[in-house]
Amino acid sequence: MIEEISRIISCFVSGMTSYRLHPDKQEAVSSYAAEAVDIIKSLHIEHFLKITVNNDNSMLINGVLVSLGYPELKKFYIKLKSKGVDTIIISKGLRVDELERFFGDLASSGNFFHSYEHIAVKKSEKPSVSEVPYSEKILKDDILQVKRIYRDISTYSNINMTTIDAVIGSIIANVRLIGQILDSLIPLNGDAEDLYIHSFNVSLLSIAQGEYLGFGNALLYDIGFAALLHDIGKTLLPADLLIRQYALNEAEWRLMKKHPEYGAAL
Repeated sequence: MIEEISRIISCFVSGMTSYRLHPDKQEAVSSYAAEAVDIIKSLHIEHFLKITVNNDNSMLINGVLVSLGYPELKKFYIKLKSKGVDTIIISKGLRVDELERFFGDLASSGNFFHSYEHIAVKKSEKPSVSEVPYSEKILKDDILQVKRIYRDISTYSNINMTTIDAVIGSIIANVRLIGQILDSLIPLNGDAEDLYIHSFNVSLLSIAQGEYLGFGNALLYDIGFAALLHDIGKTLLPADLLIRQYALNEAEWRLMKKHPEYGAAL
């Protein structure tokens, strides 16, 4: 049964992904919905299929504990958590058109679900992860730490791994708490802080994508580390070049393009 459940969840993830990427082309969405319905029917479930979202990175499916070892299961779990879903109950008689519309609800950015004849969605009474903010204090602290990391590199040619571990750990933890991660990106100000803010934003986005794809902690850390330090070569450029408010001339662009080379040499 676990294999069939994994196939059903894979159809759900593929269906909602297709719905989000190609809302005007429903052929793929329909095929995934039809395949999921066929699998559910083949299981000869007497009354309903119940999916329960736990808080320990696992799901219960008709009382069977399912770990999130497969990327599709992890993506589905994260999506349900971000939408504040506790339980999904799919009753006997599920139709393809219902599942297609359900894929649309899963693909949407909000927490709304339509009413269905054969699909019931129970929401958590606690705030969903999309309602948990990346607090202003934590954001300021993380940016300050990124600034210290870059200044240590430019001044002492030293990478402070303890501080990097703290920043990346904070980003990973908050990515797992927040559904609307784009709301946590910090706008650039056109000043000397932009280098640190940009590095933080790239690390945040990279870790969020890795988490969505189901990568493990070690790979998430490596991705966050690379993203956070991808511009360290700019610390060796003239400071006024980084905050220039007008277009760079040809000589300045040649110098700017050397920052990856400078970064690799650090």
